[in-house]
Amino acid sequence: MPFTLQPAIGENFIDREEIVREMVATLTSKNILMGFALVGNRRMGKSSIFREVYSILSEEKRIVPVYFSLWSLLERTVEEFSRSLTFSILEAYKKRLSLKYRLKDLIKVPAQELFDFLRKIDVRIKILEKLEISLSEKGSGKDIPHLLNETFLLPERLAEDTGARCVILLDEFPSVIELTAQNGRMVGEAVIRKIRTIQESYRRTTICISGSIKKTMEMTALSSSSPFYRQFIVKNILPFERDSVRLLLEKNLGVKLSREAIDTALNLTNGIPFYLQFIGRGLIRYKKKNINPKTMKEVFQELLKEEGNLLFSEEFNSLGSRERRVLFEMANNSLSRLNEIARASGESLNVLGRYLEYLMKKGVIVRESRGSYRFVDPVFEAWIKQSVWP
Repeated sequence: MPFTLQPAIGENFIDREEIVREMVATLTSKNILMGFALVGNRRMGKSSIFREVYSILSEEKRIVPVYFSLWSLLERTVEEFSRSLTFSILEAYKKRLSLKYRLKDLIKVPAQELFDFLRKIDVRIKILEKLEISLSEKGSGKDIPHLLNETFLLPERLAEDTGARCVILLDEFPSVIELTAQNGRMVGEAVIRKIRTIQESYRRTTICISGSIKKTMEMTALSSSSPFYRQFIVKNILPFERDSVRLLLEKNLGVKLSREAIDTALNLTNGIPFYLQFIGRGLIRYKKKNINPKTMKEVFQELLKEEGNLLFSEEFNSLGSRERRVLFEMANNSLSRLNEIARASGESLNVLGRYLEYLMKKGVIVRESRGSYRFVDPVFEAWIKQSVWP
């Protein structure tokens, strides 16, 4: 079985079976219409869980799953979001659409890609011409509430027309906050409120969300002031425990590992699935026969040196210069206390507190206790220590 740095599904899926079983049982129940919110740090496997649930639900005759990642958006406008999600919903339902429905309702869809979609399901050219005229006349000048109504009421109408309930899996949902109108105005909070209002009318559609940055997930869905407060079954996605680390590595490597080697892999990666795949791929690539703690460390350091820049450079360089300085001092001097970081970085406590707050909102560090902070991602910390100079 190959190691993969893509979302793991099927045979590659390990450890999260209990969460997947609960999600599938709930989302297929006729008596429950409630979605899930997956909360966890980046590279923890949330997308893999969504992909596995999507794969299982795709086999259900009365369920139509739709997977959509907000990280796939390039322009990050509400128009692009509506257009892309609409197309994903139509693509999911394409085998169930009746010609009656296509004629009656698809004219309203705000998606230029609709024409290619309809051609795939053999709609006649005359119908396409009528749709194209309609969209060109009606597709411009629509306000944001109208666009969101068209997009998020579409799965409900399709579910009613086809008899197949819709489950929408919105990966990296907090990115909604970054959506803008065509004039560049930030409208994310209004979009979230509108989606929540539409959700109240659902009888055949369920939304599930995931998010990597706890602060942003709280703002968009989990805090008492959020429009989606108590609207989801919340699941915290945590790192792998030791047994899962052993299973993942031994299953893919095809060899038994010593307790010391497994503990080393766990310590290097903090049990984060992406980095375990990272180490495993390196062990296969370098064809190490004797996999002991020393081998684990050597492979990890080699890969961090070779590929760490691809993983982390953009993230690090997107931060402000003083934020980068703070992280450099924390990593290189193993600092966690507020006063220690202040002395090393040359910042006053008040100024440093502000920058630490920024870094927490960006999901880079977390406050462990009053005046104590640590990196969310220990491998990112290791890369800074090894590769970054002040």
